[in-house]
Amino acid sequence: MPTSDISPCPSCHCMTHTIKGRCGKCKEEKVSMTNEQPTSKTTNKILIIGYGEIGKAIGKCYEKYNHKFFIRDLNSDTSLTCFDVIHVALPNTPKFPTEAVIRATKELSSNGVIIIHSTVAPGTTKRLQELTGCQFIVHSPVLGVHPNLHPALMTFKKVIGADGVEAGQRAYDELTSLGMNCEVWGSSKTTELAKLMCLFYRSTTIAIHDVFDKWCEKEGVSFKMAATEWNQMYNSGYKALGMPEVVRPVCYPPKGHMGGHCQLPAAKILKEYFGSSPFLEEILKME
Repeated sequence: MPTSDISPCPSCHCMTHTIKGRCGKCKEEKVSMTNEQPTSKTTNKILIIGYGEIGKAIGKCYEKYNHKFFIRDLNSDTSLTCFDVIHVALPNTPKFPTEAVIRATKELSSNGVIIIHSTVAPGTTKRLQELTGCQFIVHSPVLGVHPNLHPALMTFKKVIGADGVEAGQRAYDELTSLGMNCEVWGSSKTTELAKLMCLFYRSTTIAIHDVFDKWCEKEGVSFKMAATEWNQMYNSGYKALGMPEVVRPVCYPPKGHMGGHCQLPAAKILKEYFGSSPFLEEILKME
């Protein structure tokens, strides 16, 4: 194989990872998918479970192609079965409603796939596979700015945590047919934890700015100057030096309250799964 066809493994950095293959040394790996677009793009029978902000954003992807889809949430349901693709977009809570996915597996066609977009505890997708006997359940978290998430689905790379190659391929085919830029990772637990850590990172940044605000108030100095303008100056300088990797988030002081509906539920999931920590307790105090 020419050396130009070899790149370091993204997990262990060894030189056995190939563009079209896998590194056998790594448990968690990126899986190459075929780029052939699915021929069933306009005929797949689609169900979206949970029609909140994420569910509506997914629905908008289908509306772009005038593709009909069915909805199941608190306000509507369907008696139809045998769906080819079932999107699960339920709220992130410490106790994920497994009943909804169990029911979905009984309504899935033989060539179908269930895609969980929700923020869930590590191991949830794998546990649902074992509980239901259905191996075609994957996890694909969402990045973006609420409430309008559709532009984000078309902008961010949509990673798919799949514990089986065929399940990953089915999800990849469906999401790329909607115009998303996708990549399959060979472990659902990886994407589950990645999303939780992403929210935890954001939460700790907000909590740190709350501490900064209290310090500034106590010492009678300007938060705007000591925190906001200082960090902006810091970021500008390091960008100019060609070091964008050290750029910091710049936040407003939250005044003891963390807004939004993602960070706090994620912190509760992490606490229940990993146990308490000083970081998590500081975040949860801002509820």
